[in-house]
Amino acid sequence: MAGGELSLLIPLQPTPALKRLIDCWQAIPEAESTDTVPARLPTVAQQHLIEQLRDTETVHIVIAPRGRGKSACLGTALATTKNAAPCIVTAPRKANAQVLLKHAPDVQFVAWDTLVRQTSTNERLIIDEAAGIPLWAIQRLVKNYPTWMLATTVDGYEGCGRGFAVHFVEWAKRSFAKVSLHTLEAPLRWLANDPLEHWLNQSLLLSPAPEQLTHQLNSGVYHASDLPECALHQAFELLLEAHYQSSPNDLKMLLDEPQQYLYLHIENKVVAAVAWIALEGPLSQALATQVQLGKRRPPGNLLPQSLSYFLQSPDLATLHWCRVSRIAVQQGKRRQRIASDMLNAIRSWAKSNQIDALGTSFGYEPGLAQFWKNNGYRLVRLSSKQDRVSARYASLWVSPLTPQVESQCVPLYEWGDAQYQWWFDQQLPTKTYSATANKLLRAFNQYILPLDSALCAIATVSDNGELRCSPADFRVPEHTIESLKRTYAVDTFKQLSAVLRSDIAKLL
Repeated sequence: MAGGELSLLIPLQPTPALKRLIDCWQAIPEAESTDTVPARLPTVAQQHLIEQLRDTETVHIVIAPRGRGKSACLGTALATTKNAAPCIVTAPRKANAQVLLKHAPDVQFVAWDTLVRQTSTNERLIIDEAAGIPLWAIQRLVKNYPTWMLATTVDGYEGCGRGFAVHFVEWAKRSFAKVSLHTLEAPLRWLANDPLEHWLNQSLLLSPAPEQLTHQLNSGVYHASDLPECALHQAFELLLEAHYQSSPNDLKMLLDEPQQYLYLHIENKVVAAVAWIALEGPLSQALATQVQLGKRRPPGNLLPQSLSYFLQSPDLATLHWCRVSRIAVQQGKRRQRIASDMLNAIRSWAKSNQIDALGTSFGYEPGLAQFWKNNGYRLVRLSSKQDRVSARYASLWVSPLTPQVESQCVPLYEWGDAQYQWWFDQQLPTKTYSATANKLLRAFNQYILPLDSALCAIATVSDNGELRCSPADFRVPEHTIESLKRTYAVDTFKQLSAVLRSDIAKLL
């Protein structure tokens, strides 16, 4: 949004999301802007903030809407504060810090994921667009480096969004002796009361939701396009606050895709909790086989794809699945079994709609895993690659709704247990799991699966004398790749994959 103009590429056919954009634009009142000329920079508010930011003994957190001049203030304070150097600037991407770096061109920029791996130094840390960096990484950074300033936008889709403001500010106040919160209200890139900004906030549900529902609504499963505005706004606000990496595409998907639903838990005319669920599958047997071979990735089918490809179980992809994508509960309503009650209601709804099985996928965390176990879900896959954003390992869980599907999933339960015991308990999986392991070994050998998706399977045969590797290479899962490189005397992941495929071929 620059120069007061926004261009949209719209679909040829009308959709609920497009109708929303049009309706919100037509609802904007014909009001003149209160400003007639742009403010002179820096504004009085900016000058006051810059002066406050020069206090290097305080951790400054600047939270304001987009286009208010936060980055310019940080850069100016950095460039004009005596004895401020040496400093490091980081952001989700270097492009996010362009304005800051323009005002402080001599400062060094270092990517955040590089900083978290480096040994801490005495250089002062400045973070721009902090909500776009995972909260765990922000907390590690500000512990490892003397922190000076952080700025972020939290009223949009940037990273952790409003959840960042709540959780990080609370944590910072507990962790540091002096924390100062700042904001900027007046827009600088456009005039106050700009209709385009108002339209974006309304159409994309970025403004605060109404406190109470104005329509009578019961708890249950709804399609977003059928919800009254007040309920959709409250539900989407909960999703934005609870989950980072949200995007406008989430709202479009909920409105336009017929297989996406929301379960709303309503108390006292308020959406107290929401679950986003998606119906996936069935894939035809032919398509499931193509997915198994890594040749097709049909959109909107995370569970069928993962089961068919990563676990080489295409028959499960031909079933009707219901995936629980996200769950969000109001802060004051947590620890009251509301999320579990929603999952029970979703289970009943799925059975009544002839769904074969439920499933979910999330970054593994012990407390979260226990929650899903308590609600009848079983682990079937645990990735050996750590997610860059969450610093967790992706996990896949299923909960069959029929005895037939339950029996089909039993070998995958056993495989899930084997992966968990290897990764977290450092117990090498044995040939007890050879049925699933053999399927994965063959897929790896045929260049279908990458090495990191077959590591646990290779561990099951590592005691075979025909192989150059041994169980010792798999004792510490996080170090397995480096240990295997030493054993096979190779330098790169690609080289290791090649020699392992050649070695595994002896057993197949």
